[in-house]
Amino acid sequence: EAMRQERIAYALQNTLLTTPAPDAFPAIELHTLYQPVTEEALIGGDFFDTLPLPDGRVALIVGDVTGKGLRAAALTAEAKYLLRGFVYE
Repeated sequence: EAMRQERIAYALQNTLLTTPAPDAFPAIELHTLYQPVTEEALIGGDFFDTLPLPDGRVALIVGDVTGKGLRAAALTAEAKYLLRGFVYE
């Protein structure tokens, strides 16, 4: 069961660390790199996101939810998408 939860958490974590397409922001060259401090921190609460704003600016959101594993990854997803909603409002 622990291995299954680790695989799910890893897959969820990867969806929270997506790099935008090269042409997503024409006036900006954006590169991302995720490097956890330790192997144990690989699956946890880290995320980043970029979003275009209606006025042409770009929002960059970087976050870290305390913890590791499936619970931290799930809380991270909640935080990321909640922040996206606030940015658009």
